Amino acid sequence: MNLEGKTAVVTGGTGGLGWYLCKSLAEEKAKIVLIYLNSRDKAEGYVQELKAMGTEAVAVSVDVTT
Repeated sequence: MNLEGKTAVVTGGTGGLGWYLCKSLAEEKAKIVLIYLNSRDKAEGYVQELKAMGTEAVAVSVDVTT
C-alpha cells in the first residue's frame, strides 16, 4: 500500500505498538504525527529515526484522555 502524500496521526507513538505503527506507516511513505504524553526525549528520538527513513515526521504532546 502506498500512502505517499497522506498523513498519519499515531497516538501513543512512544509505546511499543505505536512505534511499530509509526515505522510501518513510514515504510509506506506516509507523513507521521507522533502523539505522546510525557516522553518528549523518546518521541524526538523516534522522530529523528523516522526522518532518517526518509519521511516527514513531528512529535506533539497531547493528552487524548480528556
